[in-house]
Amino acid sequence: MKITRQYRKLKNIYLKVAVAACLFVIFVLPFATRFATPESVEAGLRSVGGLSGYTVVLNGARIGVTDDADVAREALLAVRNRLNEEYGMTVYADTDLQVYADDNCRGDLLTQAELENKIYEAVNKIVYVPNDTAYTIRIDDYMVTVRTEEEVVELLEAAKNRMAGTDGFQVELVNTTENGISQRTVNVTTADISMNEAAKVLATIDGTDTVQVTDETVFEDGVLYVGFAEDIEIIETRGSGSNIKSVEEALEEITKEKAEKGTYEVVSGDCLTAIASKVGLTLDNLYELNEQLDENSIIMPGDIITITVPTPEISVIVKEEMTYSEEYQAEVVYIDNNSMYQGQQNIISNGTPGYREVIAVVSYSNGKEYDREIISQTIIREATPTVIERGTLIPPTFINPLSSMYVTSSFGYRTHPTSGQANSFHTGVDLYVPTGTAVKASCGGTVTLAGWNGGYGLCVDISHGNGLVTRYGHLSSIEVSVGQTVTQGQRIALSGATGNVTGAHLHFEVRLWDNPKNPFEYLNK
Repeated sequence: MKITRQYRKLKNIYLKVAVAACLFVIFVLPFATRFATPESVEAGLRSVGGLSGYTVVLNGARIGVTDDADVAREALLAVRNRLNEEYGMTVYADTDLQVYADDNCRGDLLTQAELENKIYEAVNKIVYVPNDTAYTIRIDDYMVTVRTEEEVVELLEAAKNRMAGTDGFQVELVNTTENGISQRTVNVTTADISMNEAAKVLATIDGTDTVQVTDETVFEDGVLYVGFAEDIEIIETRGSGSNIKSVEEALEEITKEKAEKGTYEVVSGDCLTAIASKVGLTLDNLYELNEQLDENSIIMPGDIITITVPTPEISVIVKEEMTYSEEYQAEVVYIDNNSMYQGQQNIISNGTPGYREVIAVVSYSNGKEYDREIISQTIIREATPTVIERGTLIPPTFINPLSSMYVTSSFGYRTHPTSGQANSFHTGVDLYVPTGTAVKASCGGTVTLAGWNGGYGLCVDISHGNGLVTRYGHLSSIEVSVGQTVTQGQRIALSGATGNVTGAHLHFEVRLWDNPKNPFEYLNK
């Protein structure tokens, strides 16, 4: 399944909001707010001749009066953010906020700031600072929880080094706050200032993964960038022993290094194609999962083949600058030929390889190369291109030469029906039909043969131009002559059993520049 970048972005936004909402409900539930119903709010609008408003009650105690029901909710959210910021972590409090319409409000109307201060005074007296804080690491839509921030860094460092082996770059956490919940995002940096400057130029990630190079760029081999492919956030939560993992447990969860691979045991009659189809893979997938296998491999019953590999939750991206020399091929040059059919081509000249020195940025995901971008090259020996001419003509359409097509012998190698010779090449298809059945021209053209043709018996050849010829053999009678122009579907002969045959049938061929082709690659196309 192929997911577009836009869809993935929308999915991540949705998950981000959903996770934040869930954490808020689970861990900050005491800040939940209960408001008046829409009917009571409507009834509480200002009326002529008296003061109507909204009374705000917190934990059963009257806080004051406001003229806007939404102000109370906004004030409570502001208080929550204020307390989290003052304490430097997410704090908790049991709160029950009620807002209801009142046609006979007592006291002065409070502004949002005044209402916020009153709520702050009340909540600050009952605020709870947890001593069981934990940290949830969200990797796209996967989450795992550890005890401390130090363990978060230790875990991500261990994952980075296990998946990519890059000790020179360190994980750091960047503090953020969203919807009142303290969060941290992940960055990977190096203390090498010159390397950081190179990374800015050579490993710029701008949404298209294009490496930026200028005339002033100084190239130096080495790792230029290390980072995580996934969006990673660390959210401060309240944890319990049941859901908090040790660094070792969490590392195994997110890297799946020790997870067992899915396997398949070969049984009698299996082949690689059948196995791939049976387990829902392509042959290329199967070869990729089993480096010891290729199209020439022989498998035996009892052999074990890998059919799935555990996919880690985290991917480490490494961009490395490399300098090397290599042979290279020039791009093929194609020349259109208006006298050849589409699909036909002819090599005019073979190219020769060139030699060059290359500076490239090679990108790896979990140690596997997925991209190589050449950013500079010095040509030592110029390559010459292969030149190929290719046809542009649209091939004619061919129809069945008989009203019914019952194949008794296909195109290709077979045991010859009269001589018994093994691996005899059959240059056409044999179509069963009783003697005297009408034979039609498969395509319009000019008759080039109408008579006896050795083992073909009575035979008709029709040229359709540009080297294409159809042949009709073993006829009982011929109704056209050499040089005659015929139209597609025109009756040209009657079927029979003349020539080298074992019974009545029509032998039908398609030849291109006198080379036999499988007729079914041309019929009705």
